Amino acid sequence: MKKYVSMLAVVVILLGIAVGLTQFSGVPKSVDTSTDSTSGDVGGRIGILPFQSGIIGTVYVGPSCPVMRMPPNPDCADQPYVTTVRVFAVGGPRNALFSEVKTDKEGKYRMVLPPGDYILRADGGDPFPSCEEKNITVGPDTIDEENLLCDTGIR
Repeated sequence: MKKYVSMLAVVVILLGIAVGLTQFSGVPKSVDTSTDSTSGDVGGRIGILPFQSGIIGTVYVGPSCPVMRMPPNPDCADQPYVTTVRVFAVGGPRNALFSEVKTDKEGKYRMVLPPGDYILRADGGDPFPSCEEKNITVGPDTIDEENLLCDTGIR
C-alpha cells in the first residue's frame, strides 16, 4: 500500500509541474507576479510550484556585415539566433547543467527557475559564433529579461 501511495504522490507532483510549465507566459522585466497580473490569462500566477520566478530573453547573432556604416544599414542589424540556452547554478560544478531550453525561430526563450545565482550561456559554434556568458540573479516572484549576444567574428 505504501508503494502505491508513494507512486500516486509522484504522479501528483509531476502533474503539478506540468500544469505550472504550461502556465508560464512572457512577463515584462522584473514584474512582481504576486501583485501584478499583466500576463492576463494566468491571473498573476506563473511557473511551477512553488516557484514563480525565471527568465525570458532573446539570443542575437551579429554583426552580419563586414563594415558598420553611419547611418547603420538595417540589413546589418543583429539577427535572432536559434540555439540552446543553458543555465548552471553558481557554486556548483562548472559543467553541472541546471537547466536548458531551445530558442524558437525568433531567438526567444523562457525558463522557470527557483530564486538564486546562475551562469547563463548560449551555445555557439566552433569557433564562431562565440556567445557571451552572463552571471544572473533570479529573485523570488520575478521574471527577468536576459538577452544574449553571439559574435559572428565578422569585422
